[in-house]
Amino acid sequence: MTKLLILNMLVLAGVMSAAEPLFFAFDNGVGRGNLTPAQQAEMLKELSYAGIGYTGTTALGERQRAFDQAGLVITSLYRCGIARRFAAAEGSSNRGVVDGARRGR
Repeated sequence: MTKLLILNMLVLAGVMSAAEPLFFAFDNGVGRGNLTPAQQAEMLKELSYAGIGYTGTTALGERQRAFDQAGLVITSLYRCGIARRFAAAEGSSNRGVVDGARRGR
């Protein structure tokens, strides 16, 4: 039984080490506002990145097409301001969280 366990661990270690890690950029380091989504996708593909995380949803359709065509993915969308609008709703229990964030807590 011990030999089987050791063999399984060695096989698993070999499989895990064979997998290449995936790297994703955030748009603030990929010419945000200066490069088109197609240029960003081309740059990231050339640098062997798997995709990007974006701030906001502006031109999302154009971004999706560019990254799809390059064979890359958009991994995340970071959207500012949603918490404030959510917390401002009447009776929201999130008001204190947003107020604390504004004070740096």
